[in-house]
Amino acid sequence: DVQCELKSTREQVGVRLQECKRKKSAFETKEEELRKEVMKSKQFIRDTDMKIEKAEKKRREEEELCRKKDEEIMQLSAQLQQLEEEKETEKHRISKNYHCKQYLVLTWSAIWA
Repeated sequence: DVQCELKSTREQVGVRLQECKRKKSAFETKEEELRKEVMKSKQFIRDTDMKIEKAEKKRREEEELCRKKDEEIMQLSAQLQQLEEEKETEKHRISKNYHCKQYLVLTWSAIWA
């Protein structure tokens, strides 16, 4: 009678022990899967951070280039305006001196004719 109870208890303990081992194995497998997932996530975050830094650097470089090009446009616009003013001044001077040239041409033609 006691032997039967002892045997039954041992069998029950053995079954529970096997169940615990199975659960422990499943837990360890799941734990390893989660570790791998965490490592993948960390790598993804590192890669994403690097991409963000690279994009930010490119944005800053492009903003600096745009600023320089804007300055160059302003300088060239000022230079163009100055050249347009000089052109108008020269046109006015040429127009003013045209009468003198006509007089000299007519006088020269009259002298040598």
